[in-house]
Amino acid sequence: MRKEIIGILLFFVVIFTLISLVSYSPKDPSLFHAGAKGDIHNLFGMLGAHLSGILVK
Repeated sequence: MRKEIIGILLFFVVIFTLISLVSYSPKDPSLFHAGAKGDIHNLFGMLGAHLSGILVK
């Protein structure tokens, strides 16, 4: 049972990361780039913008 729960959690983390990367926009604010406030194009909002910004740089 424990391995199934860990597998499901990892699956959702991978899906979240993949969608964040696919919807990456260089115009989004991230830890390395301060964009315009309220102008986030990532499908997962600020969290997705930060994650994809870290992974792309």
